[in-house]
Amino acid sequence: MIEIKHKITGKVFQTINSDTLRGADLRGADLRGADLRGADLRDAYLQDAYLRGADLQGAYLRNAYLQGADLRGADLRDAYLQDAYLRGADLQGADLKGADLQGADLKGADLRNAYLQDADLKGADLQGAYLQYADLRNAYLQDADLQGADLQGAYLRNAYLQGADLRGADLRDAYLQGAYLRGAKGIIFLELTWNITITKKHIQIGCQYHSFETWLGFTDSNIAKMDNHALEFHAKYRNAILALHATLLD
Repeated sequence: MIEIKHKITGKVFQTINSDTLRGADLRGADLRGADLRGADLRDAYLQDAYLRGADLQGAYLRNAYLQGADLRGADLRDAYLQDAYLRGADLQGADLKGADLQGADLKGADLRNAYLQDADLKGADLQGAYLQYADLRNAYLQDADLQGADLQGAYLRNAYLQGADLRGADLRDAYLQGAYLRGAKGIIFLELTWNITITKKHIQIGCQYHSFETWLGFTDSNIAKMDNHALEFHAKYRNAILALHATLLD
């Protein structure tokens, strides 16, 4: 028999007549603040469960079904979430440092302000995910699907994005210094006087983020107002930037 208790008060939330939580049916359960550190929740059904603030550090959640689960502020450090189904889950502010999310389905998940340093997201489905201001330092995102993801202000320093699909992703103000982007789809990143991020629809140079059409319409006068050295930079790199953008249209 297993008792699921609150991590601080010790209040018993659920009593499971089994010696494991593997495959347990906890759909819609109120487990806010629960102590599930290191728990074996492989193949568990946690759809729409309330796990806000829960301690799931080092928990085994491979193939767990967590669609729509509320995991805001949950501690998922070093948790095992390979192939977990997290579509539409709310992970705002969750701590996923070092978590293994290989092959996880996070389509449409809310990961705003989440901590994902050193997380392994190889092959994860993050289509349309909300990752504004998420901390993805040193995250491993090889072959991850980030189509249409919102990465505004995301911190991607030294992230590994080889082969990742970033088509349609919003990278406004994202920090990409040291990121490995070779083979990534839908983005070109250059480190010059100002960092340049080129996607199919937008180009960001330094703090200037505009649609491709808007950039084409800028006059020398418009460019000169952006910075004292902007016009010189524009004259030097404009054709190269346009040529790189053209490669994304193929």
